[in-house]
Amino acid sequence: MTRVLQVFFKTFVASLQVLNEEFQKYRPKLETLEEITDYLLETEKDDPSLAAEVREKFSAVEEPFERLHSTVLQRQARLQNIVIQGQDLQLSLSEAQDQLNEFERNIAQLPAISAIYEVVQQQKEDHEVNKKCLFFSAFGARKFFPFCRQTFCK
Repeated sequence: MTRVLQVFFKTFVASLQVLNEEFQKYRPKLETLEEITDYLLETEKDDPSLAAEVREKFSAVEEPFERLHSTVLQRQARLQNIVIQGQDLQLSLSEAQDQLNEFERNIAQLPAISAIYEVVQQQKEDHEVNKKCLFFSAFGARKFFPFCRQTFCK
């Protein structure tokens, strides 16, 4: 993920956090409205049509509020996951670039291919070791199997 996208997503996550804080400002008002609704329902038990209307009016406020707040929280969580995945990808790419640079330095230090059979055999063995080392490095096996580095990547 490019740095521009990382900054964009981080900014968007921050704006969703501000929006979430706005929801928190209105939460006490919604709770007060709920208490008032409960009080009205308790005091007007005798009038079922009024009770139904009060419940309907409260639901007309509460349900969209909760749905919108839930949507904001879900998007914020998804964007935070995207930012984390992007950072992991960036780190992995940086590690891969470092490993490629290391391999290029190692290859540059290798002697030229020889016409002497024994030297060619040794170069072939060295090549096989480098190939295994590259394989294990590419799949992150160095982290999980430290013996790979000791065995193959000398």
